[in-house]
Amino acid sequence: MNDDDDNNNSLNISQLNSIEKYLKKAINISYRKDIPEVFRKASLYNLYINIIKSFLLPYQSSLSIITNDTILECAYLLEFSKGITYTRELFEIYNNKLLQSSLKKEERIFKNTWPKNKLEQDQDDIKQLQDMSLNNNDINYILYSKYLQEETINLEKFQYDYINNIPDDWTVCSITYDKDRNCFFLCRYHKNKQPLILHIPIKRHISYRKGQTSGFYEFEKGISYLKTLLYKENNNAEMTQYSGYTEDEKVNNISSEEKALWWNERIDLDRHLEELLIKMEVQWIGGFKGVFCPVIKEYMKERFQFRKELENFIGRIVLKLDSESFLEFDQEICDCFLHLKENDTLDCELEDVIYYFLDYYQSCGIKIDYNNIDVDMYIRILRKILQKYNKLDLYDFDEHVIIIPDKETEVIPWENFPILYDKPTTRMLSLSMLIDRILLTKNENERRASSNTKDSKINFYSSDKYIIDACSTYYILNPGGDLKNTQDKFQYQFEQQSHWLGLSGKAPTEKEYMNGLSNYQLFMYFGHGGGECYIKGRTIRNHNKEKCAVTLLMGCSSGLLKSSGAYDPTGNSINYLLGQSPALSANLWDVTDRDIDRLTQGLLEEWGVISPLSNNTLSTVEDHVISSYYNNDNNNDYDNDDDSDNDKSRFNSKFKTKNFELSLSLSQALVLARRRCKLKFLIGASTVIYGIPIYNFNSNTH
Repeated sequence: MNDDDDNNNSLNISQLNSIEKYLKKAINISYRKDIPEVFRKASLYNLYINIIKSFLLPYQSSLSIITNDTILECAYLLEFSKGITYTRELFEIYNNKLLQSSLKKEERIFKNTWPKNKLEQDQDDIKQLQDMSLNNNDINYILYSKYLQEETINLEKFQYDYINNIPDDWTVCSITYDKDRNCFFLCRYHKNKQPLILHIPIKRHISYRKGQTSGFYEFEKGISYLKTLLYKENNNAEMTQYSGYTEDEKVNNISSEEKALWWNERIDLDRHLEELLIKMEVQWIGGFKGVFCPVIKEYMKERFQFRKELENFIGRIVLKLDSESFLEFDQEICDCFLHLKENDTLDCELEDVIYYFLDYYQSCGIKIDYNNIDVDMYIRILRKILQKYNKLDLYDFDEHVIIIPDKETEVIPWENFPILYDKPTTRMLSLSMLIDRILLTKNENERRASSNTKDSKINFYSSDKYIIDACSTYYILNPGGDLKNTQDKFQYQFEQQSHWLGLSGKAPTEKEYMNGLSNYQLFMYFGHGGGECYIKGRTIRNHNKEKCAVTLLMGCSSGLLKSSGAYDPTGNSINYLLGQSPALSANLWDVTDRDIDRLTQGLLEEWGVISPLSNNTLSTVEDHVISSYYNNDNNNDYDNDDDSDNDKSRFNSKFKTKNFELSLSLSQALVLARRRCKLKFLIGASTVIYGIPIYNFNSNTH
């Protein structure tokens, strides 16, 4: 780099610093009050400024292009731009709870006087918090303090209070889509590690293959097709052509041929949805899909060897025989690529690996002649390298994945991408809310440990696992009176649980509904939607208890979030999360009762909440159509009861080695329960879990 380049870069950096100053001011102003999209855009622009500055600064080696502080700041900007509306609401909710518990109702904890500089107001609020005679172990105090100081948190505290607070057996993967630049940011977090951030352009494969677009899904096209499939599913599930019939009339008047036609349509939709999710993973995420996998903690020798093979492989492409100049690659990104299995990885995914490292060399000032790269030959070589490591068992089934999709990507059932299909996965609205639930868990376990009740036994198992006693369960079953099959399937089973309380075939009052949510550890709702016709959202959000129960909402579209343009998505399920439920299982779209009942039965059995039934039979027409369809297509993915048994034994073996007498986690149970569905994507993919992994300690058996 010559002197003129240095001078130009210094000038550019000065200009960028000036722009960044105004962007940070915009971020500070918009944090509490402005439209969420304004805050989000300002954060993304600031992120790009940080990246550009990193590449303009003079560097001494390949490892100093982007500093740790820059990576942390980019991660901070990505995460705190998500779900800002929910952060604001939780801020007010905890404020009001402190108000109710500490002061007279006519007083306000923090009185905002106008006009006042926001920083001065924050300092006044913090001082008033410190002066108040509050119990520092009060969870409302802890969480209010967190949200109050979140806006001005420094990078060191972001690493220590947020990333390092993530339990060691969790991997958090955040997904951000930048509509203006048509790219993803994938950001992976793990305890005591710096974030791994990947910038993934959607159209990169087109540039690899010089404009070939056959079969390629643009982001908007993929989302549109997904919504079309779900719209067809909703209409098909409702059997709109028979909308005037009662359930008995449908049974008596719909012929076997009509039922078979209906099932064939649903099976077709199921297959199309599976194919779409595979295409989304291959085309959008591609060779970077290993970022969704838990961090590898074993095989140190093999991981080091794999990294060295990649360094030598790419180095020879770029520098031929000059091995002394080969660049050193980051071990964590190499570990992500180690998850690519030679036998089920496509060429375009291996292209991602090759071009990623070639671009890395280019960014370090080493010119790459892309036109003379024989990609096909290098793909074959890379396959041979991967083949050596195919037998490594990289995945510990006690590891959990938490994804944080942004408002553009929350509609996608990421949990059912092939890379995540057999992994216990939950989702959360933001990293801030995830840390909220982690602090809630720690506080709950500390409370239990200091008590002399039976709950204190639970704390023996772990300080960072959220554990419920399923004996404390409240259920609402068929409140509308029109889900007879569901009531028939579950009523007897639920009534056999001596400690459970609930309602069957009867609509609850709002008081009864809220009693179930606030006074029990597990709350289950089996009706239409997410219970919004029986309880107001603000009642759930503003209850006066420390938290809501772990909640299962098994109704149609109970977990659906509706897009609100420049604002954050809205939906009834958000009320439960704002009401401090540690976890919520809900459906992203409409489902049919029989298949979702199979999933629910499997979920409760695998989770250890109820005892297994002796059998689960299909109706004659349903059984015939489904079995003949998949037998004719030789589609073995659907005939995987053996796989389910194998996975269950692997889950259980991990707990036995740790001497845990706990159930599987709720998300582990869901992995197995999805396979009970006859339509494993159309129905199974609909059910997701918002929140953290939840374990069941049934006091009846201990």
